[in-house]
Amino acid sequence: MKRLIPPPEVMPIFGGFVDTFLKSLFGITSAHGSAIAQLESRLATGASYVDNFNRKESNMLGNGWIQGGSGQGLGVIDFAARLDNHGISPGIRYAICPQLMSEDNHSVASIVNPAGVMDGCPTALFVRANADLTEFVYVNIWKRSIQLGRGTRSGDTWKFNDWKTYAKGVQESDTVELVAEGTTYRVIVNRTSVIEHTDTTGYPIDATHRTVGFSSETRFQGIIPNYSWGLASFVARSGMGHLSTAQAAASEAQVTARSAQTVATYAQTTANGKPNFSDIPTNIPLWQNINAVDDPTFPMSQLVMWTSVSGGYNAPATGDEAREPDYTPRTRFLELGFIRATRDRSYSTVGMITGRGGWGFDPQSFTVAVFKMDPGNGNLSKIWDSGDVKSQITTSGTQFRLTMPTIKAKQGDVFVVGVLQISPMPGTSNRPLACVHQSQPAQPAGVFPRNIYGYVKDLDTIPDFIRASDIQQGIWIPWFVLG
Repeated sequence: MKRLIPPPEVMPIFGGFVDTFLKSLFGITSAHGSAIAQLESRLATGASYVDNFNRKESNMLGNGWIQGGSGQGLGVIDFAARLDNHGISPGIRYAICPQLMSEDNHSVASIVNPAGVMDGCPTALFVRANADLTEFVYVNIWKRSIQLGRGTRSGDTWKFNDWKTYAKGVQESDTVELVAEGTTYRVIVNRTSVIEHTDTTGYPIDATHRTVGFSSETRFQGIIPNYSWGLASFVARSGMGHLSTAQAAASEAQVTARSAQTVATYAQTTANGKPNFSDIPTNIPLWQNINAVDDPTFPMSQLVMWTSVSGGYNAPATGDEAREPDYTPRTRFLELGFIRATRDRSYSTVGMITGRGGWGFDPQSFTVAVFKMDPGNGNLSKIWDSGDVKSQITTSGTQFRLTMPTIKAKQGDVFVVGVLQISPMPGTSNRPLACVHQSQPAQPAGVFPRNIYGYVKDLDTIPDFIRASDIQQGIWIPWFVLG
């Protein structure tokens, strides 16, 4: 039987095979299993912002989120936005999305992380909030009920004024969407509209109320601490043009998820095996890439030696093809290579080729990152970075690969590999990268990306979010690869 998706990268979060095995056995990491992966991909269709939290564990969300509030800490746990359940500090933690919505009409959606939904406290989604989330429209989503209304926050004091309540909640792997269109607000669970309300209280609809986000809560039910459910995915969408598509996709994905549960045990076992021959594409010519499952910035066969010319004036010009095809990036310049996924697939490695010329001293730091591009505006959101890996980049003319958490890609998605080197002091120097020259072809206005290559200058660290307007073009295309 062919598995539903390629196998995920094994990431032993607590440092051991036993922990990893138990986590997969009890479904803790199923936020990135077959069912959830399909939900994430389909729900993200036409989105303005997507975060699937598929990065290394942290006590903060990262990726540009603005966090605040009280109670148990909110971070990335088991590939989801979750509260730390190793304490009993009550309170509400909130997270403001780094992407401001571009229209008054917008929506947010989430997938309920399959690691337990408790009775005692809700997770909330917010739309039409002001910049600091002190006023907002909310949906409080419990295990047994859903409440829609408008609310306010002053410090750690929250007020929720319910408009309507629906006497049924959510379970693991459900999709929930809160839609704001005109004065009408809808709550959609698995494509079914469960609450619809027209506001007559005059809640503001303007450009200062386009912030979105969510909150998680810790509270006691009797003497037992409860933690609100985590988010396997958070999706924000400006405008209404894609909502019907997204609702249909969510419904289709939900059916797929329910069906997938019947084969989950087999899929988990199969995912640990090697791919079948039928899983490997055979329509990739060798001149494009030797490894058929890699997606590079350009075909490897273009890495030919450049012509070196000497002489001239009163002497005849002579030349030979002896120049190495590489360049040395400038310090604190984030080098960006854009890659489009040509099919639905997963990425678990990222790589580049070091150049041979001008090797020099070691860099002070060498960091690799992967971003996803918003097709509507060209902005980049960071998915993962490696930290400083200069100790691994030690040999010239070599292809290097780094392992990263598995990224799910849909056909047509554009991802960006970034390399930031810092070498400001004497005795340090940046590593050269294999590349080709280009003539920087200009794209029509509104086409993203603007080029296969770009750079952002004057950086000390790799940012979580990059605006398209901050990306400049150059004459190189470095050979970067996702595989």
